[in-house]
Amino acid sequence: MATYKQYEKSNGQKLWMFKSYLGINPNTGKQVMTTRRGFKTKKEAQLAVSRLQVQYEKGEYNRPEKDSKTFQEIFDLWKENYKHTVKESTYVKAMNQYEVHVLPVFGKKKIDEITVTEIQKFANKNVKKFVKYRDFITDISRIFEFAIRLGIVENNPTLRITVPKRKESVYEEKRLNYYSF
Repeated sequence: MATYKQYEKSNGQKLWMFKSYLGINPNTGKQVMTTRRGFKTKKEAQLAVSRLQVQYEKGEYNRPEKDSKTFQEIFDLWKENYKHTVKESTYVKAMNQYEVHVLPVFGKKKIDEITVTEIQKFANKNVKKFVKYRDFITDISRIFEFAIRLGIVENNPTLRITVPKRKESVYEEKRLNYYSF
């Protein structure tokens, strides 16, 4: 069931649009409606509706809205694979590092919404506190590379940050001169 309407652009060109009901989404139980514009004839618009309905019935229709996953969800998928590629001690150390440093900051965020700026701020903050701050950036990068292989994101924002350099040691404390009078 579709409705067709002719409209006029600001330059005077007349085009066709449609609004169509495709069915009920089995996951949400909500109606799936779509609107498309820019057809030169009503026949083109009708043909597009027919194609969309066939795609929807075959399960090939992709909704424009993304069902984005969180960093934590991708991490959980990656963790299962990682477990089988390293020694147990390496796995335990890595999981501890993720749980203490990375997941509290990025875990609840949608992976496709994490920006280069957020990762840069994270790196800048940790360079002052930790000796192995570069490991945290590598950890984040691993999850993004895994998400790229799964087709969830298109790029890895950790590759575009500037890794900060430490100017002073985290370990050094000011030594007092005990022999001074």
